[in-house]
Amino acid sequence: KELTNCLKKELHLSRIDLKIFETVQFCSANEFSISEWIYEAEKNSVILDILKYFAEIGKVNSSFYMDLENNFKNKPAHLVDGHDLKGLVANEQIGAVLKKIRLLQLSQPDLDKKSLLKKTTQ
Repeated sequence: KELTNCLKKELHLSRIDLKIFETVQFCSANEFSISEWIYEAEKNSVILDILKYFAEIGKVNSSFYMDLENNFKNKPAHLVDGHDLKGLVANEQIGAVLKKIRLLQLSQPDLDKKSLLKKTTQ
């Protein structure tokens, strides 16, 4: 955070450049499963580009990246949203439960909506 602020103030980097810098740091600091990387890449499309570069320079296993890219291209559509969770979980838990559901769905794409809800709200 301190380095990001320095880059912003001293070097006058744009918001886009700062986002790329922060994403490189994020990718360098984490070792996720394919499902977790897909979840993160759904929120930040720069992640796949950075991981592709990391695979090219040998920082990430290239077969892992190819599996990630293939799974990302063929990821299932979201089946559950916050409205589906109303009354099943407390409002302050909806975000965490949605993440849990999406990760489960990405790792087991054959699950239907009912199964996802059942597995994550019990």
